[in-house]
Amino acid sequence: MTAQLSRNGLEQMAGSIPAMGPAKAVDSIVIAATFTAEPLQESVHFWLKKFQMDATVGLAAFNQVFQQLLDPASLWNTNERGLNCLLVRSQDLVSSHDERTLDEERFISALQSSAAHSRVPILLIICPGRPDQTAQPESFDTRLRKDLARHADLHVVTPAELDSLYPVDDYLDARADELGRIPYSQTYFTALGTMIARKYHALKRPAYKVIVLDCDNTLWTGVCGEDGAAGIVLDQPRVMLQQFMLDRRAGGMLLCVCSKNSEGDVEAVFRNRADMVLKRDHFAALRVNWQPKSENIRSIAKELNLGLGSVLFLDDNPAECAEVRANC
Repeated sequence: MTAQLSRNGLEQMAGSIPAMGPAKAVDSIVIAATFTAEPLQESVHFWLKKFQMDATVGLAAFNQVFQQLLDPASLWNTNERGLNCLLVRSQDLVSSHDERTLDEERFISALQSSAAHSRVPILLIICPGRPDQTAQPESFDTRLRKDLARHADLHVVTPAELDSLYPVDDYLDARADELGRIPYSQTYFTALGTMIARKYHALKRPAYKVIVLDCDNTLWTGVCGEDGAAGIVLDQPRVMLQQFMLDRRAGGMLLCVCSKNSEGDVEAVFRNRADMVLKRDHFAALRVNWQPKSENIRSIAKELNLGLGSVLFLDDNPAECAEVRANC
């Protein structure tokens, strides 16, 4: 009787709970490394939370790179959503100095085989070794880039690329490397984790095609309607920003202007300031008026025949950013 009552009670409880749909599939970032990589997890989790990216982080066992690449049942090969990430020091792949080339070729072959069947993108981060390592006639990262170029979903990050974004002077921890194969300082592990999150975010977000730029205190310092073309300032940060935008344009993106100004004042800056990196003809569309910026951005998107999801908006004013975010 007790069993019957319990079953009836459970059935009554179940009847009061709304039916749930299928569980939402969650991405997984699987990380394998030739060294102890646990210290980088904190920064990966930080950025996932910061940018509200719904993904779990799985770490393969220590120095199980070949097993992850070749075992069909590994975390790596059973990952169906998200990203597979591999962190490699070339010195960890070498069983002896005489076997260096052979060991590296085995690794490249295993990675190519895995990439051919992978259901998710692969991120390979080549990590720096000791500064006193003997230089090779052809560097490991150069060979990897060349041999893996045909795999569109395999992305390689070199030590130079990581250093250009997140420079860390004292990146090595020789004592921790000797004791537990933890070769880097916590700061460098933070840089590695940030790079993983950065690449994952870039792979998952929709591709931007248009950058819409404010003018006053964004492209230049000052207000052109008050200071005039001669009075606005092109300081180093603004010059760097303009050069960065020009590089994005060279890479295929469209640049546009959206500014609350008199059109003649903005045109005077482009016409009279020879030190502007960005010129008037670099912009595919301009909206210089006093209308809400969200309306102007919708107008630009319609003119370019592109969806709002492909538009990136840059403005120094948080209120303008909030208005565009709310209405676009």
